[in-house]
Parts: sequence; structure tokens; C-alpha cells
Amino acid sequence: MRKYESGKIKLIDLIQMYDYYDHSHFSKDFQLFMNETPQSYFKKDNHLLEEYLKE
Repeated sequence: MRKYESGKIKLIDLIQMYDYYDHSHFSKDFQLFMNETPQSYFKKDNHLLEEYLKE
């Protein structure tokens, strides 16, 4: 997440780094753990994530 949020890696590269077969499998797992789609998660302002990434 830190690499993605800081612009050091693209989401597709992150998905491949963790050996997901494709984007849909990543999205399914993401939604299972986060209870929302990656698209909706990354579109909203996430103050908790921003604070964590500052560390």
C-alpha cells in the first residue's frame, strides 16, 4: 500500500507481485477482506491510510 500510494508502483504491478492470476481475483480477495471493492476504496479519502503512510 505504501508503494502504491506514494506512486512508486502501479496497481497492476502490485497485483502481479503477489502472484494474482488477474485483476478480478485480486478484486475478489480485496472485497472479501475490506468489505468494499478496490475501486470504491481508492476513490474515497482515507485519512487513516494517509496517516499510516506518513510513518
